[in-house]
Amino acid sequence: MRSSLMASQEIAQDKDPDRATVVVHAPLDALSGGDRGCAIERGPVIHPEVAARLSCDARLQVVLHDRKGDPLGIGWAGRNPPPWLMRALRHRDERCTFPGCDLRRFTHAHHITKWPLGPTTLRNLVLVCPFHHKLVHEHHWRVELSKAGAATWFRPNGRRFDPSAARLQGRLDRAPPSARVRYPTPTHSTPKRVHQGHLRRIP
Repeated sequence: MRSSLMASQEIAQDKDPDRATVVVHAPLDALSGGDRGCAIERGPVIHPEVAARLSCDARLQVVLHDRKGDPLGIGWAGRNPPPWLMRALRHRDERCTFPGCDLRRFTHAHHITKWPLGPTTLRNLVLVCPFHHKLVHEHHWRVELSKAGAATWFRPNGRRFDPSAARLQGRLDRAPPSARVRYPTPTHSTPKRVHQGHLRRIP
């Protein structure tokens, strides 16, 4: 009853009630690093990382459950940055923060510390494009933010991503054939016959 009342209040305050909403049922520990599966309402079971990505920046309703399966509550707001916060985020980051990515449109607000454990604040958000957002949640890349607001990216093995080294390796891989070392191929052609008039007698 309480959950239904909460949902009704949210819908009444929603400025866009006709927009499609995805409802995900998730154990509380699944969004905080656990290995328990989540499920889309009346749909398939999904991996916790997929649920975390959906809940990071999407029109999503999350119903949290305890270990017994009893609903703990409904989460809506708190996750989606309000317009004023998105303006501040875009002013700081300008584009996707992954090194070398210049995409400015269609960027997402990524929670560095996963929601709901991490707050929806400027210190816990970075801009990412859809491709690199998926790279974080489903391929275990990680991003950290310095006090100055600069983003540093880390590979799945924990090593810091060095864009200059990646560009150098890319140039080596794409080197044209003329830039590669070539060794002469030995030939075994038959010697030509020399005309006797070209020979010089040695005394």
